[in-house]
Amino acid sequence: MAARRAIVVGAGMGGLSAAIAVQDAGFEVVVLERMNRFLDVGAFSLWTNAMLAVQKLGLEEVIEQRGGRIDAMELRSSNGRLLRTLPLAEIGRKYGAQTVGVHRADLQDALADRLGRDRVRFAVECVGFDQDNGRVVARLADGGTEEADLLVGADGVESTIRAQLLGPEPAHYPGFTCWRSATKPQSSVATQPIFFQLYGKGSAFGLFPIGPDTICWYGTTLAPEGAGRNSTPAEWRRQALEHFGDWWTPVREVIEGTDDNGVARQDIYDREPTGTWFKGAVALLGDAVHPAPPTLGQGGCMALEDGVVLGRCLREAPDIPSALAAYSAARAPRTATIVKQAQRQGQAAHATNSLKAALRDNVIRLLPERVVRRQFEQVIGFDA
Repeated sequence: MAARRAIVVGAGMGGLSAAIAVQDAGFEVVVLERMNRFLDVGAFSLWTNAMLAVQKLGLEEVIEQRGGRIDAMELRSSNGRLLRTLPLAEIGRKYGAQTVGVHRADLQDALADRLGRDRVRFAVECVGFDQDNGRVVARLADGGTEEADLLVGADGVESTIRAQLLGPEPAHYPGFTCWRSATKPQSSVATQPIFFQLYGKGSAFGLFPIGPDTICWYGTTLAPEGAGRNSTPAEWRRQALEHFGDWWTPVREVIEGTDDNGVARQDIYDREPTGTWFKGAVALLGDAVHPAPPTLGQGGCMALEDGVVLGRCLREAPDIPSALAAYSAARAPRTATIVKQAQRQGQAAHATNSLKAALRDNVIRLLPERVVRRQFEQVIGFDA
């Protein structure tokens, strides 16, 4: 009997992890990516929940070797005042996986090797689909088609698959933009296995290790939509330095130590949670269904979870519609909770009122430890 076939649209973290899990469930998989190569800009903090998903994919050791372990998270004010420390190593031991920071290129390489690089077809754009009698036909921009038993839309915030499945609706701009880059550590502080998260008035900044000699940094601030769209990387670096240059000394140092051409800037988008994740044999995954502000660092982590759970449901269910119904039921409530929490935290992180910013810092500093741990563990606790 011929193997069932699956098409995954999008070769990001979510698409590749889903392709691996679906392939492990017995499907012949092809991944269609409209770009002509993998994106190699950016990095991810793979919190305990994401590393538990990575374990299911058999890649924990590889990711730990390529990335940078994060043993603690320090929440600070913009001047560096310590507000709270989260013992990530201790929490990781409790759940069975440690937090790791990793460069996008290293993560994608590991996922692509695990999947099989011949499964990914670049410069192939899916512009829509048709389905009938349990078969799905993906329509391609060049006029061609691909037929399969299952189609997974993992094509990001502006997903073509989502637009056809749920109707066209623009993503929501919550009001803040993000500069980000990766660079060599510029201070002894930045070399520590610590995720530093700082809060200021209307802005936030983070830095964390993504390897033995590399750190990722990002800064967010309120800005009009599209304000930095036509600038160059060198101008984006200058903007970041201008905005965050008077913050805690390591913040200025890492921006100053970044190559002029190494900075990216992008506006942040999200969507309100939906309970509709599939129709027939077409399902959504990752940012295509639950894009969230990066304030909890859970966007990519949730996509990894999605892929693993999708694979499990396909293995356990008697048919594809039943599997997708189980997948939606398992994922929609959890991701909706995290999206809502990220939206609330995004508003608090970017408070422009001095009183509200001071209140935010005091809540971070004074909230009982048991409450903070419970809230954090509700986010990173994951059972595939």
